[in-house]
Amino acid sequence: MQPKARAVDEQGRLLDQSQPTRFLAEAAPDGTTRLAVAVPAERLQAVHAAMVDLLQAPLGVLYVQLVDRQAGQQHEEPKRFVGVDLQPASVHEAIASAAGLVYGDGRHQLWVKGARGAQIILDELGMIWTYPDDPSFREALARLGVDEGDAPSIGEADYVRVELVAEADVQEAALIARLGLQELPGGYR
Repeated sequence: MQPKARAVDEQGRLLDQSQPTRFLAEAAPDGTTRLAVAVPAERLQAVHAAMVDLLQAPLGVLYVQLVDRQAGQQHEEPKRFVGVDLQPASVHEAIASAAGLVYGDGRHQLWVKGARGAQIILDELGMIWTYPDDPSFREALARLGVDEGDAPSIGEADYVRVELVAEADVQEAALIARLGLQELPGGYR
């Protein structure tokens, strides 16, 4: 599977830079703790699914559309689609059936929140964020061979090209429908 985003130079030429396999603990802007997880594109689906597996049911899902690829525009204010009281099996099935969108297209962010407030965010660059920095997340990452380290990730590149894939348009609509996500009114933050 192609990466959601790639590092490029000022002229937009691809840099020969592979995504590392590592995580870093850090403080979020609101003072909470989180883990920033970077893995190569070929491992993204497995690591993301393992992190979502750790969340307790029922789950909430927030799909944040940053770009409307079909209209050819980036939203000034992202569109947000939300679903609550979802069972883990249905969330996993919906994500797996839209894998090309979720793991290979940078038009969106996907937030999955567990019953106790822990959440996993997959951003538009292919970075995984776990909230909070919890021992269960660290143990799962260790089992997956993702070690703590400070190798630079795609999120630290000076210039990034986000991939938008036409084939993912159908998957985006299907993911929203399959999970019964409802669009939040404009201006919600």
